[in-house]
Amino acid sequence: MLAVVTASLRSGSGVAALRTSVNETLKEGGRTGTSGGSHARLRSALVVGEIAVALLLLVASGLLLRSFEKIRSVDLGFRPDHILTASYSLPLKTVRYSRRGG
Repeated sequence: MLAVVTASLRSGSGVAALRTSVNETLKEGGRTGTSGGSHARLRSALVVGEIAVALLLLVASGLLLRSFEKIRSVDLGFRPDHILTASYSLPLKTVRYSRRGG
C-alpha cells in the first residue's frame, strides 16, 4: 500500500513538472528564485504527504513493538530452559543419488 501511495505521489509531481513551461516559470519567479503558486501548492502537498507517511510508519512501528512485547509475555506451555535438541545430517552421497533418481 505504501508503494502505491508513493508511486502515485511521484507520478503526480512528474506530470505537474511536464505541464509547466520553463519560460513562464522563470518569468513568474523573477530573480528571487521563488516558485509560483502552483508549485508552492504542489510542494506543500508533497510535504503534507511525507509527514503523513512518516506518522503512519511511526504508529505502525509502535504497534509492532507492542505486539512483540505481548508475544514475549505469553506462556509457551513448556519450559524453554529444559529442552534438548539434536541434529543429524545425511551423507552427501545419499543426497546426490536421491536427487538423480527423482
